[in-house]
Amino acid sequence: MKKLISITIVMSVLSSSAIAVQNPNIAKDLLARYNNTVKTCAKNEPAFKCSGIMIRGVNQANKLPHAWSLKPENKQKESFSFAYIRADQQFSSFPRGYDSGFIIYPHLNTPKNKNTYKVYCAFPVDGGTDRRAGHGCGKSFDDTLGTSQNCGKQGIDTYGKWVSHFNNIMNSNDSNFVSRQCAFDMTLSNSGNAFDIIRQANQYMQKNSSKYYMRNNELLLNAWNENNAAPLPLEAFFYLINSQDGLSHAQGYQRDYYKQSNKEIVPIVGITLPKSPNDRLVIKYNAKDQVFDGKDKPVVSSSIEYSRTYNRIGMNGSVSSFSTALPSGYSFVANKRYKLEITMPSNINLITCNTGSFVQGVCGATKKKEYDYSNGIFTPYKSGVLSPPATLIGNKNFQVKANSSGTVKFKLTPL
Repeated sequence: MKKLISITIVMSVLSSSAIAVQNPNIAKDLLARYNNTVKTCAKNEPAFKCSGIMIRGVNQANKLPHAWSLKPENKQKESFSFAYIRADQQFSSFPRGYDSGFIIYPHLNTPKNKNTYKVYCAFPVDGGTDRRAGHGCGKSFDDTLGTSQNCGKQGIDTYGKWVSHFNNIMNSNDSNFVSRQCAFDMTLSNSGNAFDIIRQANQYMQKNSSKYYMRNNELLLNAWNENNAAPLPLEAFFYLINSQDGLSHAQGYQRDYYKQSNKEIVPIVGITLPKSPNDRLVIKYNAKDQVFDGKDKPVVSSSIEYSRTYNRIGMNGSVSSFSTALPSGYSFVANKRYKLEITMPSNINLITCNTGSFVQGVCGATKKKEYDYSNGIFTPYKSGVLSPPATLIGNKNFQVKANSSGTVKFKLTPL
């Protein structure tokens, strides 16, 4: 029988030293742009170039090298997706439950040492762009009626024509607007007016469509070089407020970008998305969320408390790697000692392999141990993030009784 264990993680930082990053006013800057509801920028440029927030969630399931990395599909079509949020273009959730991600500078406010980017096209609601031709802006592979080709080519160049386009699709036998809608070309000289149609279309759906109420829009940007991190126009990393996993992920992004960009600090902000068109986006900067102090040194918390919930499905008990006892995103130092306090319920035990080490849950391997845990002291023999999906070879594992679940509490203190 296949063994299944699911693990839920909760982490909280108890105390931290004083922290400063490059832009502690980041939350105010972002909110100012969010509240700037200009129809177009100077010279009839589209509004996303000078106002609003360009935001992208990170799908942890993709297991890409960096938060800013591209999927193979993105590289193939040479584009990737962002959402645009502003006080008059709202959405209430990210696809697939994303809990964190990053924000990029608006085109006209990009610092001189950062690359600008090109927006190929925009949709008033998620365009199903992984299944479209032409950078994700063209005809949908799922559209047999031809309504998904470029808006301009269909003569849809006003808000009124777009409303007719929307209603014709929604009243047809195939009302899947995601795959049948058209994209507005953002590379043309009239793109400022075209993007304002997106704004009006978004508001129309909020009032007239329960199916697409508070759904995110979608913009396709040119694919960038993920291996050259320093010039990428990253303005902030974000996490959803009250998501401890999201905060942990955002801290991992900040730490990774610092390393990849030759010590540039991109600030972390917490956000809460609006629930309705009249609600407002919340953005908060908290010094305690940041990974680095004012001298660009990693902040090591005096202690971290977190928990993991183990769920065992099946008749047989199973084991889980000792790496699950370690906090997500925490960077350990080889041979440094850490006090690791573990509080377990009665149905979960910490077991020891007395004849070697555990490898894939099996005791007896003679491989060299990568850590020691004895008398409540954890000593890693290698540096870096050691929590899953990383694995550790050693003689400790957690055993969960059959058909049971339980939450294990941990407290980690560097010594």
